[in-house]
Amino acid sequence: MPNLLKIVDLISEKINKDYFEDIALAAYYGSYATGTFNEKSDIDIFFIPKTERGWKMGDCFIFQDIGIDIFPISWDRVESISDFDESICSVIADCKIFFSSSTPDLAKFKGFQKKIKYYMQIENKAFLLNKAVDKFQKIYKILYRMEKSVVLKDSAFMTYKHEFMIALFEVYAHLNQRYFKSGWGKNLNEIFNFKRLPAEFEKNINILLEGKDVSNVISCCKSLIEDTEEILKVDMEKSFIPKKAEEVFNGYYEEIKSTFNKIIVACDNNDYELAFFTATHLQTEITKLLVLQATSFWNPPVLDYNALDRFYSAQKFPDILSKLNRENLSELQVVVSELEQKFVSFLKNNGITFKSFESFESYQQYLELK
Repeated sequence: MPNLLKIVDLISEKINKDYFEDIALAAYYGSYATGTFNEKSDIDIFFIPKTERGWKMGDCFIFQDIGIDIFPISWDRVESISDFDESICSVIADCKIFFSSSTPDLAKFKGFQKKIKYYMQIENKAFLLNKAVDKFQKIYKILYRMEKSVVLKDSAFMTYKHEFMIALFEVYAHLNQRYFKSGWGKNLNEIFNFKRLPAEFEKNINILLEGKDVSNVISCCKSLIEDTEEILKVDMEKSFIPKKAEEVFNGYYEEIKSTFNKIIVACDNNDYELAFFTATHLQTEITKLLVLQATSFWNPPVLDYNALDRFYSAQKFPDILSKLNRENLSELQVVVSELEQKFVSFLKNNGITFKSFESFESYQQYLELK
């Protein structure tokens, strides 16, 4: 069995001889870095170019029936990986550096390694929780496509199963403030040992891996989505930090006043389309602002509109959307006026003051003092 670390030595010699000013750093990762390689293991090598010429050091070849990829990574991509934007943090965090052109370059790289460790500390959970939520949104699209590929032997269906599991695994890595040290297919033990997992997670994953019944596989995916959404909701609510009312609502009533007026005009003119769009916008906007005040999140993405409505209902604001009726908009007009009165009282009770003028002269005086 060839020891491919010899290739590392040869590359190091080449860089020192011909590319010293062109490459900032070079390292290897994977099984050779962890000491778990076998006779068919490749060696994973990357480098960070400093100049255009440095990129030319990249290469792909086969050595004694083993594929070798020596690839460049820009500093920008190193930063992106260290921000958990890709599921390959181990490339940066666990690599073995075999070349650096300067102390500042080495220090810069080690700074990105420290950032990965920083995000994995429990007190910094909110950062990776948001990453988990962002990744979770993509799972719905995968499931939709999977449902349209209804034949299990169809390669598209199998591909969507693969994408679904990888996206789900990344969600749970973020939720558990971890990154994968092994590649896909080798990391199931890592995943199953995460502390933050739903019940029967391992069982459901094995159904996806081996399931022969299409409806059963899709049902399993939906169950995993529901379980994951519930965990995300619980963890996100633990991270809610209320904002002061003035941070959220200062100047808002002055801005939204025209929307109240548009609804009244729409009702007077029996213009259902205008009433629909303006009323929906108004209630949704007020709801999201109340959520923002209570949670510091603008429309938390794992909380659907049914869940968000509780923030609106808690203020005893009327549900104006329930009064949308093409045949008769008079009820809508009444509840919109009620909403405006209650919203103004809410703002005043929270110390919000309004800026209004009754004449051009008073506005002119205001401008002169501004």
